[in-house]
Amino acid sequence: VNHDVARNTVENIKALDAYKHLFPDMPIILLGRDYKGKSTYCGQEDIANFLANIDPNCIPWRRFIITD
Repeated sequence: VNHDVARNTVENIKALDAYKHLFPDMPIILLGRDYKGKSTYCGQEDIANFLANIDPNCIPWRRFIITD
């Protein structure tokens, strides 16, 4: 997500709520990067903290295309 969303509690809660129906019963973690490439994770605190200590290049990312 946009870094501003990740840094704003109200906005990241809105984003997390928007994706819940697409990934039922799964924890959702948002990743935002600032202009320097520094990552910010939001979501379930234990998972977000764990991910914050891992090189993002080591995470097996998947892209999902969501249409209305």
